[in-house]
Amino acid sequence: MLVETIRWRAGKVELIDQRILPHKFKYVECCTSKDMFESIRVMKVRGAPAIGIAGAFGVYLGIKSSKAKDLKSFRKEVSKTIKYLSGSRPTANDLFWAMNKMDEVVEKNREKDIEIIKQKMLEKARMILKEDISKCRAIGENGDKLLKKGSRILTHC
Repeated sequence: MLVETIRWRAGKVELIDQRILPHKFKYVECCTSKDMFESIRVMKVRGAPAIGIAGAFGVYLGIKSSKAKDLKSFRKEVSKTIKYLSGSRPTANDLFWAMNKMDEVVEKNREKDIEIIKQKMLEKARMILKEDISKCRAIGENGDKLLKKGSRILTHC
C-alpha cells in the first residue's frame, strides 16, 4: 500500500494529520498559506523533510493567486509569505531550506512573466516532494536488506 505523507491534488495540498496516528488515518487539505502555517504550527505535519515540503508548497499557496504585475511587487509577496510561514516553526531548518529554494526560483526566472514564475515555483515544490519520496524509498529498500523476518523497528525523532 502506497501512503503519501504529502500530496498535491487538484490545486491543493493534502497531508496526513499525524496528530491522530496511529488510531486514525485522515488527510487534511491546505488551500492557503494560512492553512499550511497552521498545519505546521500544530504539528499536523511532522518530520523535518515533510515540514520542508509543506513550507515549499505553503509559499506557492501564498502566491498562486497573486495579482502582481511586476517582479518587484511579486517578490514582496513572496518575501511576505516566506516571513509569515517562518513563524510556524522557527527552528525547522528544512522549512527554511525549502522556502529558500522557492525564493531561488523567483531569482532564476526574474526575466520571465509572473505567471510563468508561479508555475516554476509549483514545479519546484513538486520536485522537492518527488526527491524526498525517492530518498525515502531508497532508505526503505536498503534497510529492508538488513532486516530478518519478524524484526521490529522503533523509529523516533
